[in-house]
Amino acid sequence: MGVDLEEDLKRRMIELNLSAASFAKSPQTGYLHLNYDSEERHDTIPLLENFCYALALFRSRIAENVLEGKTLLEKLLVFENDGNFPVYLHEYPHCKDRDFSLELLPIFHYLLGDFRAALGEALCIRLELLIGRIVSHGYKMHTQRPLSKPSEFRLKSYFEPHAVPSWTPSTPDEWANALITFQMAKSRGIQLDRFLEKSLERWHPQLATYIGLQNQERAEPRVTLLDLFMGHCYGLYSKRALLDKRAALLASLVQPFNAVPEAFQQEVPCHAISNDGLRHYALYWGTHEKLNSLVLDAPNSGFDVERQGSNVEITLSMPPKTFPDGQEAIECSFFVNLVPELEMLVQGAKATTFQLNDAVDLLCDDLQLRLEISLEKGEGRFFGHILRANRPTQKGKNLKYETYDWQIALRTIRRSDDCVIKLKLTL
Repeated sequence: MGVDLEEDLKRRMIELNLSAASFAKSPQTGYLHLNYDSEERHDTIPLLENFCYALALFRSRIAENVLEGKTLLEKLLVFENDGNFPVYLHEYPHCKDRDFSLELLPIFHYLLGDFRAALGEALCIRLELLIGRIVSHGYKMHTQRPLSKPSEFRLKSYFEPHAVPSWTPSTPDEWANALITFQMAKSRGIQLDRFLEKSLERWHPQLATYIGLQNQERAEPRVTLLDLFMGHCYGLYSKRALLDKRAALLASLVQPFNAVPEAFQQEVPCHAISNDGLRHYALYWGTHEKLNSLVLDAPNSGFDVERQGSNVEITLSMPPKTFPDGQEAIECSFFVNLVPELEMLVQGAKATTFQLNDAVDLLCDDLQLRLEISLEKGEGRFFGHILRANRPTQKGKNLKYETYDWQIALRTIRRSDDCVIKLKLTL
């Protein structure tokens, strides 16, 4: 990657971070105010976003910003408690998250690596000693009770590279945290085998989305730092990623990659299939500006997914009944986000209910999908419903009177304990 391109990519992330910070910054305190459980501005002061803001100020390389960043950094460091920090400033001296200082470790690492002269000798020594205490705290916590996999991966990648545990992230947040660790380790000359390549395999460059199970934020997948990493990597950001201020407040953690991969063409619609411990099935289509998705929700059933060309068959083994006779339950559903032009037909006609073996068609400009549900084994009576709802992974706030999905639900009226259902999706 050329120096000019690398600097342009860095600058974009810094501008994104500083722009988002301007909305969260209080003129009275000088801190960013934010609460993770609320979409509105709040009085609480989170340390992670404030430390990221300090790093962004340094990275802007504007003298006035660097001085502000240094002042903010010195104010925040006061809230350390034996190698850890509170999540929110008002919680000090209590540190409710035992792994939290390991989230902050990359910020201190980059400040020391890139801005020694601007920090001054006294602050550099202070940060070096702090990093030592963070590492000691991490090992102390790990001895008492094993750290989470992302935290152990980061700790040992930083201090004990020969003992890095084998670990594959399973969510967008975990992949983003792992990429931060990967870049921090690489800056110290430590190579984590094929880690970047593995992360790219989980990304769809044309749709600008993670290929796998992910949370939903109203109509589209929830933006995480992985969206900014991959947008940074491929030079193509989703519209939602550039509008999300929560992710932008962490953008200073995103570093350019030395080699930009070619955005090879992937299929659209895209199937996200996993038959491992976190079994799931999802279908993504649309564009990087507007992404649509259909996901399977069968939380209590084991299932296997078999792909045949562009078609998919899902064999769903229902568990022994957990509800009493005479009581009904929805044990299997598909959720599809509301698409204005989407038309749903049952046996060729508009309907809100369906039976087993009926053809349920989902039709819109860029998708023609047929869903058929059949009973393969056991006995039972089932009834299908099409209704408005929110998928279980919906994480939008204040949605008491809002829905963002159609639910295609199979309601169990009665059944035997050994039922096997087949779900067939034909594109």
